[in-house]
Amino acid sequence: MNRLKELREERKWSQEDVANIAGVKLGTYSKWEQGRLPLNNARGYNLEKLADTFEVSVDYLLGRDNVR
Repeated sequence: MNRLKELREERKWSQEDVANIAGVKLGTYSKWEQGRLPLNNARGYNLEKLADTFEVSVDYLLGRDNVR
């Protein structure tokens, strides 16, 4: 399961909730979660905002670290 989806579902948030919190378009967030748009191509501030939203590291989101 995609880490973004896993983190979102743990909080019982919708994709729209996360997109609004992170300040990105719903379509962009949806594509990241589905793997149709690589998260590692996201702008740095988007990655940081997502990491802050989920209280994890950017490296965890990118799959470079297994420690949240």
